[in-house]
Amino acid sequence: MLISLLLTACTDPMEIALSQPAEARKMVWGFQSLDGEQWGAPLPVASGLSSLGLAATDGALLVTGIQELRPPGWIEGLVGAPVWGLRFDGQQWHPHRWRVWDRQTPAFIDPQPFEGTMWYLSREDSAIHNADPAQADGVSIRSASPVTVRWQGAELADPSPIRHDGVLHVFATAGRDVLHLAGEPLAEVERLPGVTVPFALRFRDQLTLLAQRRHSGRRQPVISQHDGAGWSAWRPLVDLHSLHNCTSPVMGPHPTGGWVLLCVEERRQEEP
Repeated sequence: MLISLLLTACTDPMEIALSQPAEARKMVWGFQSLDGEQWGAPLPVASGLSSLGLAATDGALLVTGIQELRPPGWIEGLVGAPVWGLRFDGQQWHPHRWRVWDRQTPAFIDPQPFEGTMWYLSREDSAIHNADPAQADGVSIRSASPVTVRWQGAELADPSPIRHDGVLHVFATAGRDVLHLAGEPLAEVERLPGVTVPFALRFRDQLTLLAQRRHSGRRQPVISQHDGAGWSAWRPLVDLHSLHNCTSPVMGPHPTGGWVLLCVEERRQEEP
């Protein structure tokens, strides 16, 4: 309820394909687990969505991302494109969108719901759609509403905020590493090398981080947990089965029990 009070949400028209078209270049796959350790085989969830974010609220999972089925229309160029995504009630996935108001941000990059606001990246040339923020200077991590600049820097992507033991933590891709920020205002804590695209969550009462890295020739989810003194070694989380890769991993509680893990398979152009 908190998110819907602060963000205008609507479900029409459908922009995310809840199917598996043969020509889809990016497919969202879902894994399920009862214990967060043993995962079933991946099942197709949607196409045309990347840069995933996730939040659990009101007995449902909210998944945000960047829709890639079509470029923004002329009206969206004037008022700003909405944030697209999905809602999972435990039985079915439904297309969803949120209207977030920030006049200086015509395109919301790497959106992530958190504590009734939307966190995202904004860049000085964000009007240039489909540009890679990780390669840009003048990038800021923001939240809305109200619009608040949380951090500024170069080569930033994939902000993931979490509150753990009352402290605000934010993780983000910074070049080829993960940047860890904490506090209010935020300050740099550390950099975690060799992994990118972080997603933070609480798992078994520990601060837990998912990320992606290349393992056995494929980009796939890895997991690490903080025991209060340091991070555990990164380890692969799921068996990819036939997936070529499994990027932008996010994880949350299944509305009916257990856990859900989502990721994006980025298919090569020559693949059907």
